[in-house]
Amino acid sequence: MDKIKKEILEIENIIKRAVMSVENVTQNATDSAAQVVASASLLSAMSIKKTAEKTADDVATAAVLVAAQVSEINRQMSVDMALINSNVVERMKTLVESLALANKKYKAAERKIKLLAFYDVLTKLPNRRKLLERMKDSIKLSHREGKTFAILMLDLDKFKIVNDTLGHATGDDLLKKVAKKITSRLRESDMVARWGGDEFVIILQDCSAPLAAEKVATEIIADLAEPFKLLGKNVVQIGASVGISFYPSHGITPTKLVNAADRALYQAKNNGRACFCIANPVASEHPKSLTENTLENTN
Repeated sequence: MDKIKKEILEIENIIKRAVMSVENVTQNATDSAAQVVASASLLSAMSIKKTAEKTADDVATAAVLVAAQVSEINRQMSVDMALINSNVVERMKTLVESLALANKKYKAAERKIKLLAFYDVLTKLPNRRKLLERMKDSIKLSHREGKTFAILMLDLDKFKIVNDTLGHATGDDLLKKVAKKITSRLRESDMVARWGGDEFVIILQDCSAPLAAEKVATEIIADLAEPFKLLGKNVVQIGASVGISFYPSHGITPTKLVNAADRALYQAKNNGRACFCIANPVASEHPKSLTENTLENTN
């Protein structure tokens, strides 16, 4: 019995020593684990630090590269903007030059259209349309101021012979020289127009005395009777007949004044040519008012 108790006591001692050993092992393991954790933490912290330092270096390097790239982009943009501005300036300059040229061509075309509409292409004198407009203005002015003006219709004698025998080019040359001679006898306030063919019509503004119109007609007839040197060294001698009418004695509209001068012209031709004739007065053609006697629209 005592032996059994003794054995049990030994077993309990063995168990106690085993428990103590386990506890020691556990404590040692815990301490070792703590040391491992601490070491691991230290290593991790050092690794993180190194990584952070490396990352910081990488970021700094990347920042330098980005700054360099931004600088290059800005430089390229400056070059591109300078090039764009240069191109814009060049294009604007070209556009301005094109607009100036277009405006010049437009004005030239406008002058040409005006020339064709209101002036005779050959002699550069006003044409029939321009003359009739001027006559309407003269009628209004003379009616308002109580003045008169004269209409001289002139027809060249022997022009058809020159044109048929020496050719149209020579005939045209003669018409241009005739236009210059007539113009040289007129004042700035007067006008001569080519009525058509070899006929010319003159407006003598503010011509109250018939003698003034007769004097101009006589001078023009004398000038046109002189020899003309034409193309091809041709020398020709022609003449002119003139019919004269006065506003308002012979009419208060352009048509009536021209018709009266035309009748007087044919009377001058019947009288032997190279002379002038004044139209017979028309008693009924006295202006009352421009509202009662509307100006005729003649093309």
